[in-house]
Amino acid sequence: MQSDPIGLAGGLNTYGYVEGNPLKYSDPLGLVVWKVNDALGFTLAYGIGGSFNYYELESPCEGGYKYIIKVVSAGIAAGGGLSCKACFTAPVKIPFPNGFEDGSSTANPDAFNGGSLSVNAGAQGLGLGGEFGDTILGTAQSVDSFTPAIGFGTFGLEATGSIGSSGVISKKRVKCGCGK
Repeated sequence: MQSDPIGLAGGLNTYGYVEGNPLKYSDPLGLVVWKVNDALGFTLAYGIGGSFNYYELESPCEGGYKYIIKVVSAGIAAGGGLSCKACFTAPVKIPFPNGFEDGSSTANPDAFNGGSLSVNAGAQGLGLGGEFGDTILGTAQSVDSFTPAIGFGTFGLEATGSIGSSGVISKKRVKCGCGK
């Protein structure tokens, strides 16, 4: 564990490059990690099916600016089960621990355009549960493998994989108060 290899040039919080949590995250290559603000995903697959996912992502503050982007992905799915993952800004905020590395040392919203791939396995009971897996959107890859799930009253297990495409549907560059 060490503070930011570039020192105070990265900002006053020298552990900011790992979201202030060096015990949970590491960033040996200095890649940008995008925070998931909101997400909604739906996959239905009994043999062959489909998936649709929506994400609102926020880049770290760099040079007084950050990006807020909206990304959608859709594709065919295979496996068994039904899952619905949700994290909304209102009326209730569900903690969503995941993030994405965009493969760059500076924020690159276009990294989320391209193919998509997702592999998940999880369990649900009384409408609540979670799943472990990995998601790739363009050249960006998820960094935390657990996602809370809301199954709307379903019971059981699911294991699914999907392949398709993803794209940025909205991109805003906004001012932020940071020292980078």
